[in-house]
Amino acid sequence: MNTTAIEGSIEVEIQPDPRGICIGVWQGQNCIYTGAHALPAPNEIDARDAMRYRAVRLSVSDNNSMLMMQATKAAGVDETSDMPTATQFDAIADYLVAHSDGPKE
Repeated sequence: MNTTAIEGSIEVEIQPDPRGICIGVWQGQNCIYTGAHALPAPNEIDARDAMRYRAVRLSVSDNNSMLMMQATKAAGVDETSDMPTATQFDAIADYLVAHSDGPKE
């Protein structure tokens, strides 16, 4: 069996592709892998998280501190704590979605 060592750094290229993304891996001047890969379709959880993110972002960008304080209190965040837990943050986001003037997708 004959093998040849290829010298050079490994570089990865990612390009948009009609099927998703195209990945190419190069070692020096030699392409050692290329292939198109589908991207997973968004699911309900992704859509809900995107809606939550928009509600939090809009509340902060609108400087709606009263609504944010109400949401934090409703989620049971202790005023002396620095950060809410993940569950509390979800509750804050859900409160903001329910009480904001923005779209509720």
